Amino acid sequence: MEAKIVKVLDSSRCEDGFGKKRKRAASYAAYVTGVSCAKLQNVPPPNGQCQIPDKRRRLEGENKLSAYENRSGKALVRYYTYFKKTGIAKRVMMYENGEWNDLPEHVICAIQNELEEKSAAIEFKLCGHSFILDFLHMQRLDMETGAKTPLAWIDNAGKCFFPEIY
Repeated sequence: MEAKIVKVLDSSRCEDGFGKKRKRAASYAAYVTGVSCAKLQNVPPPNGQCQIPDKRRRLEGENKLSAYENRSGKALVRYYTYFKKTGIAKRVMMYENGEWNDLPEHVICAIQNELEEKSAAIEFKLCGHSFILDFLHMQRLDMETGAKTPLAWIDNAGKCFFPEIY
């Protein structure tokens, strides 16, 4: 009975020795001669970067904002309405090391006049570094490095205003 099966299989083969619809691993052996599969799996991508889109890449040790720097116009309009309807900011917080931390009280006291005037951007110094609190984009900008940190606040009425990614 095996002879009949072999005879049938032999009759359906192409001239190159392989079936018409089935691809064999042996036909691809010429491409990887001398290289084991384990070595091929550890080859880095050609450009040295991951091919995953930026919005899905998780960056270790950095905040989430870097993946969302190109915000849509709708988000900026929303942040502007937050800024317009808010009262005077009582607490200002920044997202650092995976948690929201309050801006020190002495900094809040130093920028109190700008907070009462509802300035959209306030420049201040902390530990010898210059920063800008950008309430429209809801971020703190380091003037020396250009690093951006998410910014949130709670006004004197108790309303909370956080960026949309948190």
